[in-house]
Amino acid sequence: MTEEHNKEIWIFLSHSSEDFNKVRLIRNYLEEKSFRPLMFYLKCLDSEEEIYDLIKREIDARTRFILCDSKNAQASEWVQKEMNYIRLQDPPRSYCKIDLSETEDAIHKQLDSYINQTNIFISYSRTDFNVVKLAYDRLSKYELNTMADFAMLMHGGNYAATLSIGIQHA
Repeated sequence: MTEEHNKEIWIFLSHSSEDFNKVRLIRNYLEEKSFRPLMFYLKCLDSEEEIYDLIKREIDARTRFILCDSKNAQASEWVQKEMNYIRLQDPPRSYCKIDLSETEDAIHKQLDSYINQTNIFISYSRTDFNVVKLAYDRLSKYELNTMADFAMLMHGGNYAATLSIGIQHA
């Protein structure tokens, strides 16, 4: 994967195949926002163990997880396995639940809320810089919009204005 792809936000969309058309609208919306959602239906694999192993690897390869919730999803054995896998991770992995019974506009608002809740501004003492830098790098690795003054300041920039902007966006 190229460095540019490493900076993109990759999302696993958990869904029932019965909801394909509605989930495709979610995928398209996320792609318009420059995210990389994965939506697939496995038809070429025979073994349930092989399918589950692939699904777990795909979930692990993505930094975000969205449950496309519906009656179909709640009845889907595979969606339930995906959710159990997410919940059993240590620590449990966060996810977004989108209600597919909502209107398209309401779904977009849910997605926008999820997208916008991941702004983090790190405030710290200079004596903790090395630890903060490690935390910043780790959070950035998972495509969380992480801000710290050392990453935001241009040489000779306005420190007070930079801090104010970071706090407002967090």
